Amino acid sequence: MALGTMVFVVGAGASAEFKLPVGRRLAEMISKDFRFDLTDKMDFAGGSKIAFDFATALAEQICIPKRSNLASLSERLFNGVALAPSIDNYLHSHVSDEFRVRFGKYLIAETIARSEKASILNFRGKGSFDFSLTANTWLHGLFALLVTAGDIASFKARLRNISFICFNYDRIIEWFLFLAVQTMFDLSEDEAADLLLEYLDIYHPYGVFAKLDYSNIASGFGEVRGHSAYVEGKSELKTFTEQANAATISIVREKIARADKLFFLGFSYMKINMEFLTPEAGCDASHVIGTARGVSEYNLDVTRGRVRSWFDYGRMDSLRFQPSTCSELIRDFSEMILED
Repeated sequence: MALGTMVFVVGAGASAEFKLPVGRRLAEMISKDFRFDLTDKMDFAGGSKIAFDFATALAEQICIPKRSNLASLSERLFNGVALAPSIDNYLHSHVSDEFRVRFGKYLIAETIARSEKASILNFRGKGSFDFSLTANTWLHGLFALLVTAGDIASFKARLRNISFICFNYDRIIEWFLFLAVQTMFDLSEDEAADLLLEYLDIYHPYGVFAKLDYSNIASGFGEVRGHSAYVEGKSELKTFTEQANAATISIVREKIARADKLFFLGFSYMKINMEFLTPEAGCDASHVIGTARGVSEYNLDVTRGRVRSWFDYGRMDSLRFQPSTCSELIRDFSEMILED
């Protein structure tokens, strides 16, 4: 049985269930983990060699004349990031500074890669992944609902009716599903890859930090590939204040407009992201459900007002925000998810 069309809008809180950092924690990690020291002659003296090497290559690429300038700019970035709500906010404050923007994006990529590697989804090898590790995550719960019919044809039909709009730079959704369909349906890597390429409908408005290959051993999960793209300013990663691809914006808004059920998971409901999602011709969803853990009642009222503005009067049956985790929300609304 096919399900009604569902859209899951996914924020950092959803990836936190897999032990990835949220915005403030990401900024703290960047400020702390990538500092480096220089000698009096401006050579590497200690700290993060990988950050020093990247900063040096970037300085040569954009013609920063002296390493003393490099040291000063790097120190300002690390100290400034420690003050900002997120590194995206900090980079927006210095959007005209080519060095800081490119260096900052690279540091985001390295931090997310390290976090993927340290996450409960890190897996490289033969055999199957131990899914007892993910039992308390939203993706595990959602996948269990999608396979209740048991057969792969029903799973495909259900997955086809779901769209994910993921505001995170990581590849948690893709990697989990790639491993899960192999285990559940005894698929080869190639068969799992083909299934997801055909049936997984996912959009990353601000890009991902690196391409993920559907391979158990050589996926690139937990790695930054293509360092040169960051040096040359050609990475696909965008901060939330940069303009996303116009085609992506149009597709995402159309998905929101046509959804039967709309779920927000670990999403912060920032004004800029809510504006990004706002459909031009309104929304047809009968139910809008979202996590709101740690969100004040005032901010929730503001968010409710923004969501209600998407609808004509009386069109929406329910609008609920729950002070729950993402996995708890999936569990609490399991019957709604399974309704056709």
